[in-house]
Amino acid sequence: MVATIKPIFCMQSIDISTISSKLSQLRHQQDQASALKACLFNLVVYSQDKCRSTYLQEFIKSVVKYFSCRIIFVEGDHSTDPDHLGATVSAETAGKKDLATACERITIEAGKSYLSRVPFIVLPLLIPDLPVFLLWGLNPTIDNKVLPPLKKIATRFIFDSETVEDLPRFCATLTDKNSEDAQEMIDMNWARLSGWRKVMPQVFDSSEKISQLTSTKTLRITYNAKVNDCFQRNEWQALYFQGWLATQLGWKPQGIKRNHQGLQISYSNDANEQVTVAVVGKEHASSSPGVLLNVDINTYDKTHLTLTNNEKAQQVLIEASTPHHCQVPYSLALLDTEHGPYFIREVFYEPVSHHYVKMLQVLKQLNIPIKNP
Repeated sequence: MVATIKPIFCMQSIDISTISSKLSQLRHQQDQASALKACLFNLVVYSQDKCRSTYLQEFIKSVVKYFSCRIIFVEGDHSTDPDHLGATVSAETAGKKDLATACERITIEAGKSYLSRVPFIVLPLLIPDLPVFLLWGLNPTIDNKVLPPLKKIATRFIFDSETVEDLPRFCATLTDKNSEDAQEMIDMNWARLSGWRKVMPQVFDSSEKISQLTSTKTLRITYNAKVNDCFQRNEWQALYFQGWLATQLGWKPQGIKRNHQGLQISYSNDANEQVTVAVVGKEHASSSPGVLLNVDINTYDKTHLTLTNNEKAQQVLIEASTPHHCQVPYSLALLDTEHGPYFIREVFYEPVSHHYVKMLQVLKQLNIPIKNP
């Protein structure tokens, strides 16, 4: 059963200098609430956008359902007062009453004048000898005075390429850096594709089937074009997915253009045959923005495969046919793409894949035209 979250201690804004004493008071309240004291890691979150902050707060609620941690949430430059500096200390429990674990949350609000001090405020609040996960709510390739010192102490640097407006520049910036440094990063958009990246090897689970995939003639990826206040770059996941396939199958980028339907990308395979990839948006009200809805594959040997996302059932329906026979349709599990335990584990604990950097290198070569609003 998924853990429920219950506040056990809340406070109004306090002075930064009193955080330590308030934490001591907090622990006393936790003793009275009979909550287990457990902490797996420090989670430092930074945001300067109100909408992004709201999304990250919801994401944190999902995190503490599965992993107890100390949360240090920094909201920078939200106040109209550049000299504003304040904090809030609170706690909540997750789990059933007898097994509930306490999770401490420290929220720091820093005006523009105090942003350079944020790392020095955060450092003493970290629990020693535990991993430090830095969840960055901004574009990681844009200079920010808060990022470098926090990144130095982070065990894992987590960001969301949804915050990136210019994907070609983003890919170029990350791949131009030392590749080892780039591989220490976790992109939440990449993590959202983890289910699809696990499905593909299950579908193409033999040398014969891999050979069919390698001889793809056309690939059509349909994604959810729905947008909301927090999610505007809904093409990114589809572009990541086709870029990942291209790297795994050895396709070489040849060109890209945008038309009224979406993007059309040209590759050449090892046999010097052309591979045409179409990335098409379609609004789907009940699905998350940007999620892959359908993957349609036609090969040079006239094999046709369709993979359809049944998000409600967390499954992918696979239909395959050749000129000689039709395979019985079957379904595979599609692990949750947002907020669930598999996604949370992918973000925080799964080893960082070198496939991510290779995928960015392919996208960099494509020089993807920016989508007009």
